[in-house]
Amino acid sequence: MNQMTSNRKTKKTPSARIILRAFICLAVLAAGAAAMKYFAAGQKKPRMAEPKEQVIQVQVKKAVPENVPVTLEGFGVAEPVDSVTISSQVSGNIVWTSSLFKPGARVAENKVLFKIDPVNYQIARDKARALVMERKQAMERLEKERRSDGKRIKTLKRTRDLAKAEYQRIKRLFQQDSVGNASQVDKAEQAFNTARDNVDQLAVKIDLYPVAVKEAKTRLASAKADLLKAETDLDRCTARAPFDCRITEVALEKGEYASPGKAVLTIADDAFLEINVSLDADKASRWLKFQQGETAAPGWFPEPVPVTCPVRWTETPDSPPVQGNLHRIVEFNRESRTITCAVRINTGKGKTENVPLVAGMFCSVAVPGKVIEDLYRVPSWSVTTENTVYIARDNRLETRHITRAYDEEGVVFISKGIKPGEIIVTTRLVDPMENALLTFSSVD
Repeated sequence: MNQMTSNRKTKKTPSARIILRAFICLAVLAAGAAAMKYFAAGQKKPRMAEPKEQVIQVQVKKAVPENVPVTLEGFGVAEPVDSVTISSQVSGNIVWTSSLFKPGARVAENKVLFKIDPVNYQIARDKARALVMERKQAMERLEKERRSDGKRIKTLKRTRDLAKAEYQRIKRLFQQDSVGNASQVDKAEQAFNTARDNVDQLAVKIDLYPVAVKEAKTRLASAKADLLKAETDLDRCTARAPFDCRITEVALEKGEYASPGKAVLTIADDAFLEINVSLDADKASRWLKFQQGETAAPGWFPEPVPVTCPVRWTETPDSPPVQGNLHRIVEFNRESRTITCAVRINTGKGKTENVPLVAGMFCSVAVPGKVIEDLYRVPSWSVTTENTVYIARDNRLETRHITRAYDEEGVVFISKGIKPGEIIVTTRLVDPMENALLTFSSVD
């Protein structure tokens, strides 16, 4: 009995210890929570900061409309207007060349450049001259015969008439008076027939003289043509400069054989140069000046106004420009959508001490166009890729869509979207907040 009671007490003792420990833990947690609440109640709340609006500092300019003369920029290579390849017009060896027969040499007009061996052509000329003399003599002989036969036919006609009368008399005497004999009659008739035949033959010959004269004239003209060709071929043995020129290329040298059509040398006239300049087709069609009232060829541009175009060699962009003139529209390229204009330069005008403009130089050309009215000038960086600008309205940022009229290097001209007097932000901004507060660092 006592042993069973002792075992029960031993089993109850661990449970009491657990309860005690749990109570102590709860008491500690409650004390900690009370301490935290006490300290939290005694701490002061932090002071709330007032929100401050961000201000963007920008540069601005006042929108003032202006009239802008459009200038179309382009590039091209200066080339001579007149560049000629001189070929031999006759065949033969080159037996003589000028001392200036070399690339880069300048030759005056009508100076001899080279000579072809003329011997064969001299012989051909002499033969042609002899034939012309022969044909002229034949012509003169024919004219003399014509005049002589014209006189001779009168005599033959008189002889025929006399022979006829004699024949009729002898025949009448024989038939009516039995005077003479038949043999005499036959002889008289034979003499009459001979005289009549001589007249008829000479008459035919005289009638054919106009035809013979024409044939003789034709033969003489043919001989003269052969003589002219022979003399021309002989002249062509000597090649002369057709104008004041510069030799740009030599293809054949002295001693080499030249044949008709084979190039011997190339020359160029440096007095006038021409530059083919490619311009944007849309800008050119809108801004180039064309002749008023000019009737253009169907499907082509009217003649442009020959405005003065400054031309500079790209290697010396700061040098004074050479003045050229817009000459014509050369072509339209549908693939690149460009219009090619020819600008012509008289190199004899406006000479300077600087490097002259010569053939082969790559040049920049400024082509003046029309004047556009009421445009607003802004820096190119102040216009976004979506064609918008930023306006300062009541010191607040406002986005405005605009229409570009014309672009220059670093400058955009606006035709629509801006009003006179508005304040345009010229500082480059990247995704600014709409209606943001602005402050101006400078005003243009």
